[in-house]
This record gives sequence, structure tokens and C-alpha cells, in this order.
Amino acid sequence: MFHFIFDTLIHHRINHNTHRVVRFFETQSIANTSNFTEKQAVTISYLTKSCGLSLESAISASKKLKIKSTEKPDSVLELLRSHGFTENHISRLISCWPGLILADPERTVRPKIDYFASLGLVGPDLPRVLCSCNVLNSSLENQIKPTCDFLKQYLRTNENLIYAIKRCSRVVLYKVEKIMVPNIYTLRAHGVPESLIGRLIMLQVGTLLLRVDVFKEAADAVKEMGFDPKTVS
Repeated sequence: MFHFIFDTLIHHRINHNTHRVVRFFETQSIANTSNFTEKQAVTISYLTKSCGLSLESAISASKKLKIKSTEKPDSVLELLRSHGFTENHISRLISCWPGLILADPERTVRPKIDYFASLGLVGPDLPRVLCSCNVLNSSLENQIKPTCDFLKQYLRTNENLIYAIKRCSRVVLYKVEKIMVPNIYTLRAHGVPESLIGRLIMLQVGTLLLRVDVFKEAADAVKEMGFDPKTVS
């Protein structure tokens, strides 16, 4: 049944595609521009040379942060590289969340990397997943661990948990207990057994992150079509 729920819900997703052509920043030289303060110039230079950001991204980021010393940023980059983050990973990560470069590498960044590694997220999957959402800027104790603990109630094993996270990494950023519980209640009300609810979470956890009214409407529609809630198809 849940495969049909997913097929129905997928049509509610919105595809965001934006395209911009920025010629000015591609042709400007930092050294020849008088519009930047000295601190901005240092920040822009570091972001482009050490983090691989485009000039446009570096200029944008420099409006939100100032790199006064490279000691902490250098340590963050060293930590990321030691865990398999490539230059492309780092460029993407810092472009999307520039504040990460000023995070405390030992107190803020390493504990999150170690936590996911302890769950079994290792090798190339580790940087790939951690670069796909803002997880390294999220609270380990208040967000990441509670989310994983909640999911594991249904998924049982770390292996299943990591499988679900790899399929939908953004799940770790949600208050899943608040969002998913009403949708899980909807499935139970339609007679879906716990084993299939767990399988849905593992295979298509993003489906259960949809709005309660949208999810309920789709579940009701699937039931009216006559599908057996105790089957997977």
C-alpha cells in the first residue's frame, strides 16, 4: 500500500530550479576592487583559494562572516579532509553554509562526524551525506541524536537507520516526532501494520515528512482505490 501512497504524494513535490548569469563577478579582480574592506578582502581570498568557492559565492559569504585568523578555518578544513571530504565536497559545503568555516573543529564539527561514523556512515557515503544538508551546523544533542533515536524505534538497527538517512539525509534536520507521528497514526488508522510502517520509513522516509493534511488525503485516496493496507504493493 505504501508504494501507492508514495506515488500519489510524489506529485505534490515542488521542483525548484533557478538559473542566473553573473558576468560581473567573474570578470572582477579582488585586488583591483576598492569596494571591499581589508577584512572582506582577506575573507574572500581565503574562501576562494582555500575553500574553492567561486568569486561570487565568496563575496556573498564575506557579507555574513569575517575571517580574522586562519587558524580555526585551517583546522576545520584539515578535519574535513581527514574524513574523506574532497575539494568539491568542501566547496559545496562552505558555499551553502559558510559559517561552518568558523566553527570549533573539535567541539562542534568532530563530534557530529564521529557520531555518524559510529552509526556506520563511513567511506565515501560520509562526506556525501553530510554535504547534502546542513547537518554539521545542527545541534548534535538537541536535533541529530533525538531524530536518530526516534527513527531507530521503528528501524531497529543502525544499518537500517543509515540506509534511511542515505536515501533522505534531510530527515535529520526535521523535528520528526512532531511531523511524522500524525502521519504514522494515519497509516495505523488505515490498518497498515508496524512492520510495513518501519519499511516505509527505511525506504521512503521523506514521504512521512509531508504535511499531515496532504498525507492523509493521499492515504484516504489509496484506501478508496481498494488496495490492501497489509501488503507492500
